[in-house]
Amino acid sequence: MKIMFDCGTHLGEGLTYFSEALKIDESWQIYAFEANPKTYQHLRKMASESKIPNSYRWLQNPNLKLLNVAVWDCESEISFSCGNYDQEKIANLGEDYDNFLRLINERIQKGQLIYNQFDTSDAIDGSSTAMVKHMRKQLARRGTKIQKTIYFEPEIMVKSIDFAKFVALNTSKEDELYCKMDIEGSEFKVMRSLIRRNQLKRFTAIYIEWHNYGNVRLKTQKILIKIVARTYKVKLIDWH
Repeated sequence: MKIMFDCGTHLGEGLTYFSEALKIDESWQIYAFEANPKTYQHLRKMASESKIPNSYRWLQNPNLKLLNVAVWDCESEISFSCGNYDQEKIANLGEDYDNFLRLINERIQKGQLIYNQFDTSDAIDGSSTAMVKHMRKQLARRGTKIQKTIYFEPEIMVKSIDFAKFVALNTSKEDELYCKMDIEGSEFKVMRSLIRRNQLKRFTAIYIEWHNYGNVRLKTQKILIKIVARTYKVKLIDWH
């Protein structure tokens, strides 16, 4: 069986893309992990809608499992902060804000998004993270004008999974494994765990959005992780 692990599902943008790119259908098993409880509830609501765009048909895949957990290197409860845009600051960005809204609306028209996340006051932005100090620092230093308006709500406790263990327990040697990972800085910890636990080599391809933001130490880790993946003949692909 082919299996897709979507780590950091957000509002399903990644699965919408990969459903087409990888031809994911009902023969696949899909595990979708979203740590932000507010975003997760929006996902559940979206899945219950009777009318959804064709690009979001993966939401009705009988083999889809939506899990409200953080992808991590152990089973625990961890501190997590939900990200949101400062509506007053972002509205004052003028042309940058207008272009950002236009991009969102274009993606909605193309079926790449179901709705504009600014239509809700819930903190459901994709920058929600367990690495809040890292993300706050890096966005302030290297983020776009839009990203610099993001603020992080007071930390809450969320359940985490040991991703390497989850992979080992929920797959067989015959399965073909794929993963999309967009977990706001936690990818370094999780990838090191996959290597240490001999699970990385089992993947066909992993698509990662890296959040090192020019940090030299993390950039070095990224290079080393890619070298290990190459030795295992695992496709490790930068994804945005």
